Amino acid sequence: MKTKFYFPLLLIGAMLISFVGCNDEKDSPKPGPIIESQDPSGSDDPTNGPDVNSINSVSQMLSAKAPDKDAGTQAYWVEAYIVGYYNFDADPKFIIGAEGAKNAQILIADNADIEQSVIADKNGQLANIMAVKLEAGMFRTKLNLADNPGNYKKKVKIHGVFEMYCGVKGLVKIDEAEIDGVTIKPAEIDVNVLPESSVKTIAEVNGVADSEDVFYTITGQITEITNAEYGNLTLKDETGSIIVYGITSKYIGMGQNSGIKNDKSFGSLGLVAGDIIKISGTKTTFNNAPEFTNAYFIEKVGHEDVEVEPVTPITDENIVLNVAMEASSFIAKEGEKPLTTATVSFADGVVTIAGDKSNNNLRLHVNKITLPAGDYIWAAKVKAESAEAKARVGYQMPDPADATKNKFNYDKAATTLAAGADYVEIRMEFTLTAETEVSPFVANNGKTGNAILVNEMILAKKAAE
Repeated sequence: MKTKFYFPLLLIGAMLISFVGCNDEKDSPKPGPIIESQDPSGSDDPTNGPDVNSINSVSQMLSAKAPDKDAGTQAYWVEAYIVGYYNFDADPKFIIGAEGAKNAQILIADNADIEQSVIADKNGQLANIMAVKLEAGMFRTKLNLADNPGNYKKKVKIHGVFEMYCGVKGLVKIDEAEIDGVTIKPAEIDVNVLPESSVKTIAEVNGVADSEDVFYTITGQITEITNAEYGNLTLKDETGSIIVYGITSKYIGMGQNSGIKNDKSFGSLGLVAGDIIKISGTKTTFNNAPEFTNAYFIEKVGHEDVEVEPVTPITDENIVLNVAMEASSFIAKEGEKPLTTATVSFADGVVTIAGDKSNNNLRLHVNKITLPAGDYIWAAKVKAESAEAKARVGYQMPDPADATKNKFNYDKAATTLAAGADYVEIRMEFTLTAETEVSPFVANNGKTGNAILVNEMILAKKAAE
């Protein structure tokens, strides 16, 4: 039997395109379209505008000019009511209330009893509300509506940087807040005093509860380095494996009690795949998979060559779905902006997914398909259009905990596509324990602004071993 990886130009089902923004904590959110009532220019008249030395209302903040996303430097105190949240996959996206809330943002307004119809235009955009970014840690834990539905309509004071966020004026980089009379503020940390840490196997860490305060020490072999700048890698021992989301050369006071970010010191360690290292960090969960984060390096204890796992072949016999790389195969998601050549274009059996510097996960979805329980492979052949880019594959499915919500599953890391290199296969293998409706996708995964080309997509059933 000859092993193949090819796709006859056969149209099987329609496809949809969707855009991810303001819902992926790993990367900065994509700002939505600016609407008339949220024009960032504002007024230069300081009479009723915000004051850095006072506590401001939402209306005061909205009267001022907002810096572009990631360009804000001035922090303000704002007192308002928590009235809702942002959900990119909903329509409208800015939602009043706590039901079905996401945990990465909240909406605040001067009026606790504001109604959905008042704040949204026909496209579901904000009119007189601010968005607040809640990064992982104490501010998200205490303020988000998903875990704290009782916060709905509560008065809150927030101190953060003023800039455009989720396409509207908002607060980011929160460093202090107050709710229910309780101040939420990072504690001072002495980086010369290492946090207490217990030694565990990777399997044991995978099973503990998430916490940014409880540190664990693990020893394992680096099987793959996915980001050499920040130290993102996969570590394994005899009990299992875990994705490590960043390693610094020493403890720098990271965690929910610190606003310090990764200092990009991993490169100075000179580590490579195969090295056996001891690190300390905390356990979290991302995309329903355990991760080790806030990690700092302790020592290198050895090196062994990494065993290369065999790649399951894709053959004629196990192909479930071929995708034709033609315009007629792709449609716009209902209720979202039409498919345009500015985003996706088609020519000679190739799909071009344009880059977007404000969106780190621009997904091109295959229309939903119902699959029986089993082991599957979702793969695509991609390359950078010209300059270096990143790509990854994944699939969307109903959240097992709440079928009204979506769950997104990704391959373990984005693949860097070198400029001028030929097409490479990116894939992920996954298991469905019951009949499930899925929507596979390919993503331009990176804020480079550079396009990727896709000339093959396939869904296959993994052959029994």
